Amino acid sequence: MDSFWFNSFFTIEKPLLFRAYSRLLYDVFVGEQGWDLPADHLAGELLPSYYDTKAIVSVARNHWGTVVGGVRCSLPGEAIPHEHLFTSHLLHPAFNRYRKSLSSLNALAVAKPYRQSKFKYGNKSFSLAKYVLDESMQRGLDAGAKVFVATTGAIEAAKLLRSLDFFVLDGVDYQLEPFSGLMNMVYLGDVSSELIEYVKGREQKTLNELGFDTYIQMHLKSLQNLPQNQVYRSQYF
Repeated sequence: MDSFWFNSFFTIEKPLLFRAYSRLLYDVFVGEQGWDLPADHLAGELLPSYYDTKAIVSVARNHWGTVVGGVRCSLPGEAIPHEHLFTSHLLHPAFNRYRKSLSSLNALAVAKPYRQSKFKYGNKSFSLAKYVLDESMQRGLDAGAKVFVATTGAIEAAKLLRSLDFFVLDGVDYQLEPFSGLMNMVYLGDVSSELIEYVKGREQKTLNELGFDTYIQMHLKSLQNLPQNQVYRSQYF
């Protein structure tokens, strides 16, 4: 088992640690994947965005102190990336009632040498990506979040979210986002029975008796085969 340290922080509180996280994003998405993202190429880091200032960032560091994993959780009630993808749900009274306690998970990255690493907690072991996400969600819950949303186009990411008890909301309306094979997912904390019923109904309608595993195999792609713009626009940033 590898050993990691975990930190969650506001970007204004720990600017150096945030820059280390930005360098991880640069290494993974620009250096490794070759994506064209707003970046300081000389410094080897992504440029900060508006959403970074309205979020809690959670990172994992190895025993040398290097940031090797991280994710961004928007503060409850703040603007979220690609909010238009959830418009139809936010218009529903049961969902809209929780807009001020809704957070979004984005910008998940794990350094390549650590993608198979396991972190032991009690009698269980987790992938680094799962533990970072779980840590981020705990900090979101502490800040008042009751609902978490995420959009993914990758089978691996969908399975990861499912392992954290996310429900399927729907496939993205292609008129809103002109890429195929995207899926909105949601996690429910302490919410009303009305919202639980709405979300379970949406999942049942979306999966259409196929089952989760069959649906994602048909609707999504492997992360390695995703067009870079699809991942950039809807899964990470």
